[in-house]
Amino acid sequence: MSGIAEVIAVRGAAQHGVSAQGPASDPGRPAAGPPYARRRLAFPSLPVTAAHGVRAGRLPLVHEDPFDRLLIAQAQAHRLALVTRNALIPQYDVTVVRV
Repeated sequence: MSGIAEVIAVRGAAQHGVSAQGPASDPGRPAAGPPYARRRLAFPSLPVTAAHGVRAGRLPLVHEDPFDRLLIAQAQAHRLALVTRNALIPQYDVTVVRV
């Protein structure tokens, strides 16, 4: 993978016009959904596996949000970058793109 496909978007990205779900024209409304991302933006799917869950469970408790910890585990396992404004995520051993 290369370019935009190597990024996992984190909660809040839609507020900045970045979303794997679709255009972020109205952050208060649900986005178009994953098919939009796959079809228009060429985002591949990344299934959650048991190995991701185990890895997330072994992370230090710097960040208590289980979904964000799962994203961190996936990013680590697949050597991906996370796009986020969250100040806690860079404290993990993961590549972060700050927005």
